[in-house]
Amino acid sequence: MAHPFVPSVRVLTRRAAVARIGAGGLALGLGARARPALAQQSTADVSPEAVPPALEIWVSGWEAADPTQLAQAYAEDAVVEVVPFNTTLPGQGAIQQYFTAYFGAFADPNPTITLVFATEEHAAAEWTFEGQYTGQLPGLPPGEGQPVSVRGANIMTLRDGAIVEERIYTDLAGLLGQLGLGAAAPGTPASATPAG
Repeated sequence: MAHPFVPSVRVLTRRAAVARIGAGGLALGLGARARPALAQQSTADVSPEAVPPALEIWVSGWEAADPTQLAQAYAEDAVVEVVPFNTTLPGQGAIQQYFTAYFGAFADPNPTITLVFATEEHAAAEWTFEGQYTGQLPGLPPGEGQPVSVRGANIMTLRDGAIVEERIYTDLAGLLGQLGLGAAAPGTPASATPAG
């Protein structure tokens, strides 16, 4: 089955992506804290200059937990959908406000990009987020310092040097379980969860 953003990629490992990616895309493997700058893996057909600048800004802003820098990667009229929370963020201001609240809900936020794929018009990123839940996310009770480690992925549309659309997918069940809010504990199959 072909990857929707990089049609020639079948396996989304860094090695396979670099080996199979075509001239229309770029695979980036990111070793977050180990590499201060955006690490780039390229084939002979793809130059490092092919990395969309908005994606570089997005990665840097995400890993720094800096909502101001992160917002600079988006077009003024960008739309972001936070799928598990059924939330739509219209415009760069709302996006910055969301990330300010999100990062602010955690002491010592530690977001890490684990993998990014990009073409000229689309990008996908996989990430982890760790921190101590000490604030409050919308729709959830206030934190009590619970440690959390959550995985997620973002799918982006790029146009004119900026992110214009994005969908954020987060392991909400894992987050709720770590916060003690009744969801299955991470790694627990749904069929093994005791009934009511």
